[in-house]
Amino acid sequence: MRNGDPVAGWILVPETGQLYVAEHGSGAFRNGALIRRTAPPAEVERLQGAAPTKRMSQQERAQLAEVGGRFATLTSGALSAGVNYTRMLDGGLDFVLYQRSLPWDHAAGVLLLAEAGGVTVRPDGSPYRPTESQNGLLLNAADETCCQAVQAVLWGELRDCGRSGRWNRSTQERRHRTDADT
Repeated sequence: MRNGDPVAGWILVPETGQLYVAEHGSGAFRNGALIRRTAPPAEVERLQGAAPTKRMSQQERAQLAEVGGRFATLTSGALSAGVNYTRMLDGGLDFVLYQRSLPWDHAAGVLLLAEAGGVTVRPDGSPYRPTESQNGLLLNAADETCCQAVQAVLWGELRDCGRSGRWNRSTQERRHRTDADT
């Protein structure tokens, strides 16, 4: 990290033996070869996306399912953020929406994605900064065009949730509320 931003990162996927490495300003590499991701489809209805729902409430899942039908695919993705990032780098996913944005889950992946031409934003358009204490919605997209297309579909519905705090509260707050409700 330098000035709050990742300068180098890597993700190893043991199941495939693939090692993804990036250094700020040097590109992203898979097993030593420069990653050249193909552009995602221009049409929203052809985009392949994921939104891990493990920590979402039933209401949040239902709301996401409503807007998710506008894409070709919107799955819950892998349990590992690292695996989702590598799927984006390999072209298997065009975007991933996360509800949690903890640095140990995202710092390396966000750098890898950026070095491969991808974009990561919060609902207010601000970039992801691993050292900031904010935890909440985070959109990763294969490129700027894809990011804008996904934002047009998602943020209208989900941004309002973020403002009310429902989508942006921390995991600890969510657990506390859930424990208090039972």
